[in-house]
Amino acid sequence: MRTSVLALVMAQCVVFGGAAYADDATAPSGSIIAVTTSLSGTGQDNKVSLVYNYKPYWDEVFDYAVEQDATGKLVPGLAESWEASADHLTWIFSIRQGVKWHNGDPLTAEDVAWSWHRVMFDADSKHTLSGYAPKLESITVEGNKVVIKTKQPEALVPLWFAKTQGNLGGTVVSKKYFETVGAEKGAREPIGTGPYKFVSANGEQSVQLTAFDGPDLGEWQKSRIPSVKDLTVMAVPEASTRIALLKTGGADLVPLPISAMEDVASQRDLRVISVPATNYSGIICMGFTLNPKSPCNDQKVREALSISIDRASIADVIYHGQAEPSNGWYGGPGSFGYPNDLAPTPFDPERAAQLLTEAGFGPDNPLKVQIVTYNDDVDFPMLPTLAEAIVGYYQSIGIDASIQLMDWNAQKGTMLKGEFTGQLNNPEVSPVTLFMRGMDNRYNFMADQIQAFTPAGKIGVATWDNAKLPGQAERLGALAAAFDSDEQEKVLKDYNRWMAENFNDIPLLAASSVFGVSPKLKSWTPIAGKPFVQNMRTLVPAED
Repeated sequence: MRTSVLALVMAQCVVFGGAAYADDATAPSGSIIAVTTSLSGTGQDNKVSLVYNYKPYWDEVFDYAVEQDATGKLVPGLAESWEASADHLTWIFSIRQGVKWHNGDPLTAEDVAWSWHRVMFDADSKHTLSGYAPKLESITVEGNKVVIKTKQPEALVPLWFAKTQGNLGGTVVSKKYFETVGAEKGAREPIGTGPYKFVSANGEQSVQLTAFDGPDLGEWQKSRIPSVKDLTVMAVPEASTRIALLKTGGADLVPLPISAMEDVASQRDLRVISVPATNYSGIICMGFTLNPKSPCNDQKVREALSISIDRASIADVIYHGQAEPSNGWYGGPGSFGYPNDLAPTPFDPERAAQLLTEAGFGPDNPLKVQIVTYNDDVDFPMLPTLAEAIVGYYQSIGIDASIQLMDWNAQKGTMLKGEFTGQLNNPEVSPVTLFMRGMDNRYNFMADQIQAFTPAGKIGVATWDNAKLPGQAERLGALAAAFDSDEQEKVLKDYNRWMAENFNDIPLLAASSVFGVSPKLKSWTPIAGKPFVQNMRTLVPAED
């Protein structure tokens, strides 16, 4: 069984005055209010929605064929095992028997195949998984097995359907329920197989869930019965409001700004959880390699944009030591495939200024850049503040720099249409658009990189012209062909080094996820890859 597709690190069990949580037969009890920054997209069908922020409750209601354990490793979920054929053209997922939907119906392999098929092959699917459809011959069912046949060896198929931070496509929905009530109601009033049942939703403000319990559940579902009976998930975008709710007893588990750690920790009975290096931030120069007029095609410009940033000072001052510099592509220290010997990008403003001069820029002809980012801690803490700091460093070496904050969905839509300055569908190349985003630091998004940055992928936020980057396609191709996890890590380390040596991106930081906890909670085992709450089935209420 090939379950160790990736080796992941940096999760922890957090105990608040008592033993760590262990599954037992104790009936669920009590109620907890958990807060996230956003529930945008609540009630939308994952096939047509590009909104991922509702995962804090979605992952409690639904299950995936491939799950994560408390350390972040990929482990069996609805699929008790999976394996590739000898010729690597077939993947077989063996689906568990005895799993029940929240309405009591049995889960079948047909449910799994149908769920994946609709997000990949339906004409109206907007999910990124639809970009992998051309790679497949078929998705079929043989007894309790889902059989996926590919046109060529595809080592990362389990990642397509795994419970990763950006993924809703891998969730499994009830074919019978959707066909009975329709996709709209099926999404608005969902049933799943997860540890919590959906009760109600107040628009995009809050969701009410209750523990899924019962004597007729199979052993796997029984092992995942929550300790907390009633769970409320609230969307509170303002950090000050989240902190006030925690202090006044209006919430029990909240994501915190790093800057609020000392204040919350000083409060009687409140506790702070810091899960290190869980999320990553980096910058992509939009239009790089695709638009021949883009200044980023000059490596001197790319290097100047990178080495003019003092990452260590930002980590210490802005992030209060809860971040560390990165020099990796789509991942920082602690992520899978990050080379431990890869030194952080140096801070050298004098060399940066000289490189800009050599590239033809100066006081009378300054390089103009615009950092485009968004204000949502769900991806990376304090992105606007980080952008302001970088603008300051850029301006100090003569770059004409500014910031544009956008709604994430509007920003992604503009990128996919290629309409930012520097992209192919915008005739202007100045100011250069620097897209800054955050992401999970655990998986390094191998499958997404291959999807976005190779000729076969047209769904991603940026597709590069690999002919302008000798070695790019070959390295990603080697990654896609590595079926052994050790080989995957070796190839990915090589890829990270190559990206760093050529300054093909602007890596920034890996940061901690920070949470505040009320005295109503005894313990929690977070699986934090971004700064939002999840794995809430492991919440354990304090004893009366």
